[in-house]
Amino acid sequence: MISTLDASPSTLIDAASFTQLTLPPSLLSNEPFLSLAPDCSGGLILQKSFYADFVSPGAVVGGDFDANCTAIYAIGKIQFQVLETHAERQEALQQRMDCIEKLYQVASVSSSLHRASLMLNQLCDWVGIHEASEIPAEWVARLAGVQPKTVHLAWEKYWQDCQLFVERS
Repeated sequence: MISTLDASPSTLIDAASFTQLTLPPSLLSNEPFLSLAPDCSGGLILQKSFYADFVSPGAVVGGDFDANCTAIYAIGKIQFQVLETHAERQEALQQRMDCIEKLYQVASVSSSLHRASLMLNQLCDWVGIHEASEIPAEWVARLAGVQPKTVHLAWEKYWQDCQLFVERS
């Protein structure tokens, strides 16, 4: 079973105040196991108590994994799928662990500007440059463990680098 939420333009979904066009309150706390559909073009940023997490297409979401989620930022077109078999759950869990590993690699970098740049690059890989550019700096900052102003500086540098690449081509 697949259900769809179109979050274009990107939508903030606050766990404390759901509306009829956002995710149901039970999504992050109850069974059945859910994942983002592997072919959806979006993702979720989950705000936890002291950090943020990213859920890419194909990754498990909700249940005990996200019981302490306080807010959700939906990016792009989101489709949820119920994970019915053990193999589906294993694959979705592996995808979520891959996202966590990528976030850990970014968080391990000591330079805050470099961390912000790496996070922007990773978000562009996950959801595309257009969708990534629409994510508020505060949410990217939570993922990267930096200040929002550092994200703004990283975007400026990222765009300059993109322009240099285009000029050289």
